[in-house]
Amino acid sequence: MDRDQHSSGGWSGEPDSSQPTPDRPSAPSHALGIEGGGTRSTAVLWAIDRGSVIDRMNGPALNLSHTPDDQLRTILAAFQSRWADTPPHIVGICVAGARTDPDRARLERAAAALWPEAAVAVQHDMISALMAGTGRARGLVVISGTGSNVFAVDDTGREQRAGGWGRFLGDVGSGYWIALEGIKAFLRHLDFGGAPSPLGAELLRAALLNVPDDFIGWMESVEKDRVAALAPAVIQAAEAGDPDALRVVEQGMHELAQRAHYLLDSMDWSSGPVDVVPWGGLLRGSALARRLLEAELHEHPRFGRFALETTEGAIGAALFGIRQTAPTALPSIQTPPPSVTPPKSTLDAEDEDLAQALTEQLNPRTTAIDRATIEEALELMLAEDALIVPAVAAEREHVAAGVRLVTASFRAGGRLIYVGAGTSGRLGIVDASECPPTFSVDHSMVQGIIAGGVQALWRAQEGAEDNPNAGALAMRHRLVGPNDTVCGIAASGRTPFVWGALREARAAGASTIMVTCNPRIRAKLELLADCVICPETGPELITGSTRLKAGTATKLVLNQLTTLAMIQIGKVYGNLMVDLTPACFKLDDRSLRILMRATGRSRQAAAE
Repeated sequence: MDRDQHSSGGWSGEPDSSQPTPDRPSAPSHALGIEGGGTRSTAVLWAIDRGSVIDRMNGPALNLSHTPDDQLRTILAAFQSRWADTPPHIVGICVAGARTDPDRARLERAAAALWPEAAVAVQHDMISALMAGTGRARGLVVISGTGSNVFAVDDTGREQRAGGWGRFLGDVGSGYWIALEGIKAFLRHLDFGGAPSPLGAELLRAALLNVPDDFIGWMESVEKDRVAALAPAVIQAAEAGDPDALRVVEQGMHELAQRAHYLLDSMDWSSGPVDVVPWGGLLRGSALARRLLEAELHEHPRFGRFALETTEGAIGAALFGIRQTAPTALPSIQTPPPSVTPPKSTLDAEDEDLAQALTEQLNPRTTAIDRATIEEALELMLAEDALIVPAVAAEREHVAAGVRLVTASFRAGGRLIYVGAGTSGRLGIVDASECPPTFSVDHSMVQGIIAGGVQALWRAQEGAEDNPNAGALAMRHRLVGPNDTVCGIAASGRTPFVWGALREARAAGASTIMVTCNPRIRAKLELLADCVICPETGPELITGSTRLKAGTATKLVLNQLTTLAMIQIGKVYGNLMVDLTPACFKLDDRSLRILMRATGRSRQAAAE
């Protein structure tokens, strides 16, 4: 979209009724809304007559500028397949990157091929944000997420934006900008003799770095999303009173407010005050940022209200679609409801097993642990932990079967790929990361995939584990095939992300393993995986905290899978790691001692 341009499809002014539309009921009952951005995509099936969500589904990132045609079709096809039995009459799609007419034409072609009987309307994601916040085609949106933008539609239907130039040319006030300026402020503080500060401590913690010098290599190696993920650390330091952090956040919100002021001054708002929608992860997640922004907006005489009670962007996309194609159905839902009907599980019938999972049950032995002394609580914890090894030992036949699958993959030149969410995903990545230095294998030989991506290693990614299509897409992007073994990890056994990955892997001909601690779902898992390993660790010390016994049991199983498979392919002599990679002094010393024991040579001779 140009900086001052009416969008296609009749968005400017009244809905476009001149375009031909497919045959459909005169009173459409269902609308599908799809919103896509740099982090994920979301779709909702909307009941027009009730003004509520029937079902919801998450998908992978969908920024049109970075999504090739085949991937675009794959993402949209997953949404189409979800509601194949309830086809929508209207489809509204608003995604990042759909700025120009050719962009929107490309998006519309892909959608029309999947929903040939529906009326399709497409636009950029700022429109869905506006519709979600105000329920109508008038107002102003201030976006601060990974990037930033200020966008408005005035009384004449004219669109205009201020900002949105990308991380290298601007995006002031965005998560990326705040994080980068926060790092710069911290380093400048050190340049002038400053002592370690709260801002620096928060940034190093969030980036998993040890000392300020580590930022040099880190900044050269990470994507913008990783940088933007440090913005909450800057805000947290500002809230704690760090003056450098506070100046950064204040400056970012001031820059966004100035752009909003310009649009309020330069556009036609003759019908009255203007509602402003704060949008994006940073503004939605930070009360401090919203408070600073709102304070500056209140200074403008045309400012109406801060529209905080917004619904989600996918509903805004549905409302946009309705407005464009069936505007008479819109008045009853001009103001989106604050809550929606809970979506049905992405696992459907399998979801009933979560409440019955053994790992979710109350542990009768530890119900009084909150009143126990430290010594008493420790005895309880040790007693529970003592149950882990016998539970794993009881699964020895299944573990051996899993080792055979992994060994066969290694011998065929294939890979072991772990897939999990939360603690389970982290355990898979830990085991995968230990294999190259321990056995001198390529980093690709054992891999770990975690729902939500690398940020989920240190910060929970809400909703990431609930998307089976994201798990399937991860398999396709890793080019999983018949030589590979994919090992799903889920304490409860019913994580949708993992199920989607296993289904896709099996369809691609890969061997599949499932590691869980919920024996009550074993029969269903055996229909999904070639090998199910299910140590019965029982209820947790703290109800549902599967990082405890279930996590420890999982780590033992993963150790067994990789260690025993590596032994089978000759990576161990006796019980010595003969392919150890000496990457540090400790490992260099160990490699010498291994060589001495294996050959009987002296230390000096082994070193030579």
